[in-house]
Amino acid sequence: EFDTLILSLVLIWIFYVFSFNLQLSKKLGLKLEQVKSNGLLLKEVVMLSFYDCDKNLSEIDFNDVEKKLEVSFPSSFKSHYFKWNGGDPNLSCFVNDNINYDYIEIRDFIPMKYSKQFEDDPDFTLEGRAINEWKLNELPKNLIPFAFDWGGNYLCLEKNSWQIIYYVRDVWNENISREANFKKISIIIAKSFDEFLNCLEENPDD
Repeated sequence: EFDTLILSLVLIWIFYVFSFNLQLSKKLGLKLEQVKSNGLLLKEVVMLSFYDCDKNLSEIDFNDVEKKLEVSFPSSFKSHYFKWNGGDPNLSCFVNDNINYDYIEIRDFIPMKYSKQFEDDPDFTLEGRAINEWKLNELPKNLIPFAFDWGGNYLCLEKNSWQIIYYVRDVWNENISREANFKKISIIIAKSFDEFLNCLEENPDD
């Protein structure tokens, strides 16, 4: 009976430790990776980072981009680009239970001012792409593209609300007007840039 009591207490302790860690992880909104150790399920923090980024931005660079686009970016977006100018995220799957997608796989973020992949051709920078797409009327002028998915679709900032818009270019319908297409393929996926980043998770296929 004594052994049974001890075993019961140990099992209760394991249950409470697991429940506490699970609730704590949810509150902190951590990006987590499940690992097994000694038969117990543990949680390991996976921090967001970017690789293959472009040249670091100066304050003058950033102000020049804002001037060209006639915007003043949110502080969180500005801080992010000062730390990582473009690049590929290690957490490349956007997952949000409130949208009609299982996940969106992010290919890369678009750099500002510089683009080593295209020999610093300004047309391939964030501001260059936005301005050119606006001129060609391929993108509503209230959207600023900052990332691509693997289908070539844009992840955009909406200039008035700063919500994140998934601009699904690969489902353009030639049978409806341009304005109707703009509305149909512009899908709100996050309320802010911070929320967007917090919804990034590891790609299970990596």
